[in-house]
Amino acid sequence: MDLNQEALLLWNKGRANEAVATLFKAIDEKPEQAEAYYNLINVLISAQKFSDAKVVLETAVEKFTEEESFLYAYGNWHYQQGQYKEALIHYLNVFQHQDSLFRGEAAAMIGQCYMALQQPKLALAYLLEAEINHPIDTTILLMIGNGLLQTKSFVDAESYFNKVIVLDQENAEAWFKKGLAKRALRHDPEEVKQCLQKAKQLDSERFLTYVKQLKEIEEE
Repeated sequence: MDLNQEALLLWNKGRANEAVATLFKAIDEKPEQAEAYYNLINVLISAQKFSDAKVVLETAVEKFTEEESFLYAYGNWHYQQGQYKEALIHYLNVFQHQDSLFRGEAAAMIGQCYMALQQPKLALAYLLEAEINHPIDTTILLMIGNGLLQTKSFVDAESYFNKVIVLDQENAEAWFKKGLAKRALRHDPEEVKQCLQKAKQLDSERFLTYVKQLKEIEEE
């Protein structure tokens, strides 16, 4: 088995230290290949070892000056630390290249950054672009629905929450937000109640979080 694949399997099993060690071994054996560097950076970011990730990133960028994956990885490095404006710079640089292999992923992350910065209209422009490449990605569809909800496009928002539910009938957030869209559209209160009850049934703890967030928004 390739060392990169072995490392990712170890990571998926929760054996983070072994995954990191395996990726360092892969780099030692084939220092001319960028894949191990990229995987190592992502593992370190996921493990919130941001200082270590930055060291590997800087090394990789210097070594592979034409490799766009590390520009995307820099965006991830910033994003995971809540540095959304800084992350945007890197994602936008990737997105502007029409032939980029990471363009679709960059569009999704740009959308997430704008959502985090509470700019849903800008977010939607990129999330809808991301949907073209990932039409059944429930995370992207849910974000589009949330953006539409925030911009008071309730009919379209409901349609996107329905798309998520078709793909994942146990998505509590989609059921809850569908209920909110229906309420905003003054649909039958019984339909609204059924959606909210379904969300509560699927994930009672998260349901309470959604209710709390809704109350905070309404009180602003």
